[in-house]
Amino acid sequence: MRRLFHFREIFTHLTVGFFLLGGLNAAAQTPDFPELFARQPPDSAYRAMRTSLQWAIQAHDSVAEAEALQQLGLLFFSRSSYARAIGSLLQAQKLFRAANEPDRLARTLNELGTVYYYNRQSTLALRQFEEALGVYRRTRNRAGEARTLGNIGHIYEKTGQPDRAFATQHRALATARAAGDSADLAKIYENIASIFEDRAQYDSAYFYYQNALTLTQRAGNELAQVEIINNLGDVFRKTGRYVRGLALSRQAMAISARYGEKYQLGSAYRDIAKSYRLMNQPDSAYEYIERSRALVDEIYAAENNRQIAFLQTRYEVEQKETEIARLNAQKKQDVLVMAAVGLGLLLVGVLAFVVISRQRLKIRLMNVDLKNQQLEEQALKHRLEQNSQGGMAAAHDEGRLDLARKIGAGRFVQQPARQ
Repeated sequence: MRRLFHFREIFTHLTVGFFLLGGLNAAAQTPDFPELFARQPPDSAYRAMRTSLQWAIQAHDSVAEAEALQQLGLLFFSRSSYARAIGSLLQAQKLFRAANEPDRLARTLNELGTVYYYNRQSTLALRQFEEALGVYRRTRNRAGEARTLGNIGHIYEKTGQPDRAFATQHRALATARAAGDSADLAKIYENIASIFEDRAQYDSAYFYYQNALTLTQRAGNELAQVEIINNLGDVFRKTGRYVRGLALSRQAMAISARYGEKYQLGSAYRDIAKSYRLMNQPDSAYEYIERSRALVDEIYAAENNRQIAFLQTRYEVEQKETEIARLNAQKKQDVLVMAAVGLGLLLVGVLAFVVISRQRLKIRLMNVDLKNQQLEEQALKHRLEQNSQGGMAAAHDEGRLDLARKIGAGRFVQQPARQ
């Protein structure tokens, strides 16, 4: 059975997004992508993530905003809305660059590369992975480097470059061993086993699948063993060991049913049907094919309902945000109008104060002028009175002088007559 192209790092950070309304951080390892969303309600997840995004924007926290955009991008990816997923992840990586968050940037680049791959843009996907690899190397993040090398190797495998894929996966293997990350190491073992399986080198494929299974068993992660057990069943079936392959497929079926993993359960049903067909037991093969078809219908119906609920929720949330934005804009406009009216009233008040002040100043100046005029008139009157009195004294003196002259002249005339 061919495994899906998936990245543990993506699932880890997406799972966290369902439970956080604020700052978002890393969480525990999670299972494969389809099973993850079979258990999570995307509509409530979308509401939580939009709330987280709005909070981050209002708090002017660019890193939290980028984390929220990253979670939204992965959620859109899970709903096969690749264009919106790419848009959200591009915004996230832009903010991470500006905030100088290299490890978060590299993680987002890996996730963006994944979306490009599913959108059949392998060249763009490879470009994102290569940039992420460079970032992880600069920060000496060996686990991230190993994971990214695994992604690059998978791209080479899927684009028909098995030799480059094999060499890259071996580099990833060495790096993962140095990092001591057993989960990444198990995934890289699976990647290498897949290459050998494509080449029909089943002994080597078995060796690497078995190594991956051993690591997941040591970690106690039974759910992660399902896919590996299914792949081992494929190897046994392809090499003619149908009974052993059937036993492994049944084991995978039992674990999937116990955990409610419908995608893996359907895969196990199909593998069991293949084994029965090769063992010439058509009735049993038909039974499991029918089980697989019924489960596919159930998954499709549930997924369809989830998709409708998600789209409805997205529409409602976006409508609500649009209305909030409109009301906020109206509120701002009302505030501006009120401010303008207040400013106008203030200007009118200032103008009135200036006019009144000028009138008062004018009246005061007029009063001063009037008083000065009165003072001048009084001074002039006083001078006139003084002048008048001076003129009368002068006239009196002139009369006395004239009389004296006349008297003197009379005496002068009388004196010769006497002689």
